[in-house]
Amino acid sequence: MAFSLWRLASPVVFDLDSTNLSVKLRPAIPGGAVILSLGPLGELSWKTHKGPLNVEASFVLSPSLASPPDFSRLSDLRWSFLVNKVPWLLLLGGLTGALVLAGNSRKSVLAATGVGAASFLAAFALVVGISVLTFSSKALQGPRYRGPIEDMPRVIQLAKDVQRDWKDVRRNINQVVAGLQRIHSEILAGTAPPSENTIRLLLISDVHNNPVGLVMAQELVRQLDVKAVLDAGDFTDRGTQIEAELFARFGDLGLPHVLVAGNHEDTAALARVKGIPKITVLESRTTDHVEVEGISVLGDADPNAYFIDPDPNNETALKEIPVGCERLRSRFAAVRPQILLVHNQKLGACAAELAEEEKLPLVFAWGHAHRQAYEEHGSVVSVSPGTSGGNGLTAAKRASYGFALLEFDPETKSLVSTCMFKLDSPSELREVSCHMRSEESPLSR
Repeated sequence: MAFSLWRLASPVVFDLDSTNLSVKLRPAIPGGAVILSLGPLGELSWKTHKGPLNVEASFVLSPSLASPPDFSRLSDLRWSFLVNKVPWLLLLGGLTGALVLAGNSRKSVLAATGVGAASFLAAFALVVGISVLTFSSKALQGPRYRGPIEDMPRVIQLAKDVQRDWKDVRRNINQVVAGLQRIHSEILAGTAPPSENTIRLLLISDVHNNPVGLVMAQELVRQLDVKAVLDAGDFTDRGTQIEAELFARFGDLGLPHVLVAGNHEDTAALARVKGIPKITVLESRTTDHVEVEGISVLGDADPNAYFIDPDPNNETALKEIPVGCERLRSRFAAVRPQILLVHNQKLGACAAELAEEEKLPLVFAWGHAHRQAYEEHGSVVSVSPGTSGGNGLTAAKRASYGFALLEFDPETKSLVSTCMFKLDSPSELREVSCHMRSEESPLSR
């Protein structure tokens, strides 16, 4: 009996050439769902029928996948599934009936076996029949998403928008960048022209899985002759390896990329990103200090990065910020960097206050708030680029794509100017503002 129960509960695996489909029935109250597991991507589900049964399925793709599975065969699988289960159902029913009348005459046991098998089959047929009769194919048009796959509708729409006319999108980005360069020159007119060797760093933050923001960053890097990228974190939403793969595909900008983990990152995503060439993840547990183009950068991860809690706004993590803040203050006193890079502004506040007290030049770069900010406090320039992913894929409210360009003198390594860019889309420039630091500025070394 135990073996029969196990065979009834175990999934049936169907070979679809390049993939295997595993299907099983599971009793559930209220039931009525078809659930498709996509592994680390999450799951899709549909409320398709009534009755105390859920249909659970999952795909296992072959490592040598060369073509999409032949899904035309799926319509025949329901009968194959039933044919696979019915013999074990009959056996279980027969054994149950025989067990009930064990010790009676042989004739009575045989009769009980038949009745038990028939009863189990009838009950199974009733439950399955209700599910089949109440099944609605229209329900399949509105799947529910759970896990990283929740981003898929937005990703698909973005892909359609970009692929509709990729040449025009790329041309529009080029035109925007050309406009940025003109505006930048006009705003800086009347000041000493920047050296041909001016060191330009692009500051991004809060991409939140949006590949369009990363494509825009690629063009800004290429056309503005950027030497390195500073990333204030939250490049993912849930910190999974799948999200990090998306970042690896679009976020490999081909030049030094200094990154701090945000409160939306986790172990799997950070492990994958550390394997991307030219990316340096700053954190107190390993390396918190690096030099790019002779400019010293100090940074640390958000306390919620890695493994504190899946909730990005976990209270335990927030309580760790004062500890991390004091640790960065001590490290700043020892390293004296030109740039301090964090995700949450509160994490770097202690170091920024020390720099201001001692009149030490510092560019304090942060993200998290999804808003652009530029402030001068004595020797400290505090700057946030906003959200370079336009609030990301899952946010109900869209926002402008935000970036900041930091220009440093090649000789003194002091900040020359900061330009803030907002774009409503790859083809729509909303706002540009530039801020100069004069030779008399406390930022000059």
